[in-house]
Amino acid sequence: MFVFLLFIFFLLSINFFFHKKGSISLAFLFTGIFFGIATILITEISSFFEAYNSSSSIYFWSILCSLLTFLSFKQKLFDWNNYKILYVSNKKIIWFIGSLSILLFIQGILYPPNNWDSMTYHMARIAHWVMNESIEPYPTHIYRQIYQPPLAEWMIGQICLLNRADYFANSLQLFFLIASLGVVNLLMLLLKIEKKTRNIACVLVITTPSIFMQATATQNDIVVGFFILCILYFLILFFKRKNTINALLLGLSIGCALLTKGTAFVYLIPIMGLGVLLLIRSIYQKHFVFLKDTPLLILVIALSLTIPFSHYYRNYKLSNDIFGASEDNYFNENISTKSTLIGIVKNIGIHMSTPVTSNLTNQIVEKAHLITKIPISDKKYSYNGIQFKMNNWNHNEDEVSNFFQVILFGFILLYWIVYRKKHNPTFTYTILFCLFTFFVFTFILKWQPWHMRLQVPLFMLMAIPTAMMISSLNKEMIRYAILGILTVYCLVLAIYNPNRPLLKNEKQAKLKTRFEKYFVAMPPYLEEYKQWRCRVTKNSPTQWDVHGDTWEYPIYYDCFHMKRKEFNIVHIKNKSKYAIK
Repeated sequence: MFVFLLFIFFLLSINFFFHKKGSISLAFLFTGIFFGIATILITEISSFFEAYNSSSSIYFWSILCSLLTFLSFKQKLFDWNNYKILYVSNKKIIWFIGSLSILLFIQGILYPPNNWDSMTYHMARIAHWVMNESIEPYPTHIYRQIYQPPLAEWMIGQICLLNRADYFANSLQLFFLIASLGVVNLLMLLLKIEKKTRNIACVLVITTPSIFMQATATQNDIVVGFFILCILYFLILFFKRKNTINALLLGLSIGCALLTKGTAFVYLIPIMGLGVLLLIRSIYQKHFVFLKDTPLLILVIALSLTIPFSHYYRNYKLSNDIFGASEDNYFNENISTKSTLIGIVKNIGIHMSTPVTSNLTNQIVEKAHLITKIPISDKKYSYNGIQFKMNNWNHNEDEVSNFFQVILFGFILLYWIVYRKKHNPTFTYTILFCLFTFFVFTFILKWQPWHMRLQVPLFMLMAIPTAMMISSLNKEMIRYAILGILTVYCLVLAIYNPNRPLLKNEKQAKLKTRFEKYFVAMPPYLEEYKQWRCRVTKNSPTQWDVHGDTWEYPIYYDCFHMKRKEFNIVHIKNKSKYAIK
């Protein structure tokens, strides 16, 4: 079980950067970027030599851990007094984050990756890479496995190759959630916000349902959220101190974000807008020296394009399109004022999934469509023509609503509008940036019922002005009451998580083995997949009606420790035009 190499890597890396930078938040930030870049290197190199396997990963991480150990001992970076000081001065927030993190870690270990997207493409694509010992495109009926940015899955792939199983696959996003808390803290420190408010923001982030629930899943929204926060942090830092290090880290963060998830392009738009404003201000104040600073901007652009280049080049070779020429259209068509308003209403409405507000939300959305004369399932503005319908309580990581966070932000927005002249500029700027980011998101992307998951980076940003408002409340009991309600609700979600429940119902209690737990949310699938598992061990062709949402991973789940060949699929429904290239 060589997965301990990654645990050692994380401990050594965090310790190294903590002693070098004097900040645990910076230590997690640098470790997150370091892990991303290291993963890209081992993945690309091993795949080039068709050696994407456990042996290559063991050699690579052993060398990296040895190098970190050597540097740490040589520079005497093992002063435990620094950790004692850190603990004493941050005892409450460490216990809070630590307790929730331990709960999430245990939940992620008890259950294998088992949400829908993991079964169809997040984990399934990793299984194909392992069986092929390469990340090159392969024949598949699930085209998302090929063209979607793969960095989060490359990271999970390293975890699974070292562990030779998927026991720790769910833990990746938990690490990046903790690292994201560090970046939120750094952003607020950069904005000169006090410690109490920074701690409240960290509580708000980790208790956001769509973030909390995803921390035990093998999706990628928290990972891309981390890199988006890093981009924002290093962008602001770059215009404060223009140097090669900040330019380097900004470029690496952008590149990693673009290699993690396509929504990074959407979130980059408001960040680039902020960058343009900071550049104009810097030029106006004569702080920007063209001969000295222009090469730094070129470095940022070069790194941003270099990091994801190989993936987008593979897409281009396959489809003559760097984005893979996907047959799915995620972008709004014939954009107008009416369509944008509909998008805003529906993207707020998805967070109103409660027994009290669901029916009212459905009625409001229907009324909005009637007024604008846009059909509620219009494919121009709704992904695949999916009709808007809120259930009484959505509580899985794909569709869980951030009800309390949206209500809180709504009150804060109302208060800001009424008393905007009394607020400090930082509060105003953070609110405006969040609003602009939300507008860009709704303006560009078609509505999807799982948009709450894609909005993870937005809710990480929204925690900053929300924390500032909560911190300003005069009565401490009100602050504790708000944060307490958010925490208790997240604990309820953890207990009744339909994919990874801590309190099982009668049907879920019957699923004992790890293989059976892949089907916690879909027990009817179990017997059918047991039969397919028998066939795959013999590699015998069979009639298999598959499509772009077929659960493929349970067929290959043991490929990390057993030599498996890809299943010989005979019948494919809704086959992509690139599926057999």
